Amino acid sequence: MLKYLPEEKIERKNVPSETEEEPEEKLPDFLLQIKEVDTEIGVGNNGGTGAYLDTLKIFAKRAGQYVGEITGFYAAGDIKNATIKIHALKSSARIIGAADIGELAQKLEDAGKAGDRKVLEQGLSGLLERTMHLAEELSPLLTEEEESADDKPEISEAELRETFLQIREYAENYDNTGIEDLMEMLSEYRIEGEWKEKFRIVRQALEDYDYGAILKVEV
Repeated sequence: MLKYLPEEKIERKNVPSETEEEPEEKLPDFLLQIKEVDTEIGVGNNGGTGAYLDTLKIFAKRAGQYVGEITGFYAAGDIKNATIKIHALKSSARIIGAADIGELAQKLEDAGKAGDRKVLEQGLSGLLERTMHLAEELSPLLTEEEESADDKPEISEAELRETFLQIREYAENYDNTGIEDLMEMLSEYRIEGEWKEKFRIVRQALEDYDYGAILKVEV
């Protein structure tokens, strides 16, 4: 139809392409200086920069738990459970692009499955030290997250208690989606004091599919 209209009657508009993608979030400069991680691999594993940053934050938060559990099980002579936790650490390291830590964890996991205590003893301290060092290098991500929380609105204690009671009910029914929805809602608010720790426990338990831990949170 346009060819039949006078040129001066035609108003042309720039319509954005439906396939045009929004620019990816930029990685902080300090991440590019961390030798233990390959950020290009990490971004690829997570499907984008934003998801990668979220995964790095989770790793930084959980590193101490990994180290504590592995150390505890190994000290108690429980090689089976220590190996299970080493496997979890291996998977987390690989997905963030920490290939060398993942490779070392794989070696120790294989040793644990084979009952080779000598190889475990030789390599375990190095694995745990490198894990904690990497978590320390990633810690600025957590500082940024905490600072952004100051701008969030407050939520009353009554509302928090009601929400956590609902989370417990979902946990009793193994309703992962229901818990995720409520946790996402709570993340929009500033949570302080003992509730902040309860929120952290539930979030960690949700990642581990540990409904029992959620039910132990007192509300």
